[in-house]
Amino acid sequence: METGNVDVVLMRITGNECNAATEDLARYLDTGLPATEESLTARELLAALLNDLSNECLTRSGAPSPKPPAQHI
Repeated sequence: METGNVDVVLMRITGNECNAATEDLARYLDTGLPATEESLTARELLAALLNDLSNECLTRSGAPSPKPPAQHI
């Protein structure tokens, strides 16, 4: 999978900035995308991407891995 654009951004920011941005994106998902049957697939995909991004931020910052983040569906 090509992740070049994400990798470029992640190289420019700190682990703390990455974690804060991931939390902001999760809030946007929770408030911006209605929890309807029609949007379920989009919500699942975005939640999976956010979980992967959160894990990547933790890896890059060297922070210990907490329990897996909650799915924002």
